[in-house]
Amino acid sequence: SGMRDMQSAVFVVTFDPKLLEVVSQAEGTLLKGAKPSNFQAFVDKKKGELWVSGTRSEDLATDSGVLAMVTFRAIAKGTAGIAFSNVNISQKSGDQIPVTAFKSVVEVK
Repeated sequence: SGMRDMQSAVFVVTFDPKLLEVVSQAEGTLLKGAKPSNFQAFVDKKKGELWVSGTRSEDLATDSGVLAMVTFRAIAKGTAGIAFSNVNISQKSGDQIPVTAFKSVVEVK
């Protein structure tokens, strides 16, 4: 929330591949604008990593919104951690925008 002149976002969503699998990933509303954006996502199923990258060449993001939407499917019972790593959100100038990455736990029953 509260982004100012955001041009790019790169981050990794980590998860337990023994308990969860990524079913889908999609660009969120924050990067979409009047001008086209570039969104890419790649899942490494063995490592339990979803690499996400999004950029806007013009019409920079200044607002609150969703960067990406990810849907997981439970494949086994247990406690699965989901976290963000290698988070880099930057402005057109190249300056990084400070972010707070969080970790979460999902109980699969």
